[in-house]
Amino acid sequence: MNQDFSESMSARSDKQLVDILTTKRSEYQLEVIAAAELEVDKRKINISDFDLSIVTKTMELENKDIELEWYYKASTLIFPALLTRFIVFIVKSSPELYLLQLLTIPICIIGQVYIFKKLKAEGFERKSLEFKKWTINSYIFYFALFILLIVLTFIVKSMH
Repeated sequence: MNQDFSESMSARSDKQLVDILTTKRSEYQLEVIAAAELEVDKRKINISDFDLSIVTKTMELENKDIELEWYYKASTLIFPALLTRFIVFIVKSSPELYLLQLLTIPICIIGQVYIFKKLKAEGFERKSLEFKKWTINSYIFYFALFILLIVLTFIVKSMH
């Protein structure tokens, strides 16, 4: 269904056209964006004449409430386990690097703090808070798993 949006765009104000091409671009079909671009060219509107700080603030507000993607959530749980396995492999092949095992958790935390700060700096408030929550929960999970293994080991040893 090919529609001609040029008439609709000609009825819009300059500000509305700039909004369509900047802050609300992701909400429109490609045909609408193309029609808006043609109308902006026809009117000789200079987008830089508009207060782009308002555009930036609007985009920041839109970014603020975006939910954390699944791969970030999975990484909070998987990354510490993969890093630990990798370091154990290295230590087994080079026993003189045994102190590297002590750095596993700090390396994980530094990486996760970096991701948290990057998300926050890019204006993703909700994402950064959810990432922090998932990170804390993954460490609680690993700690509970560690305690469970100690208890089970103690029970098995006491049976023998």
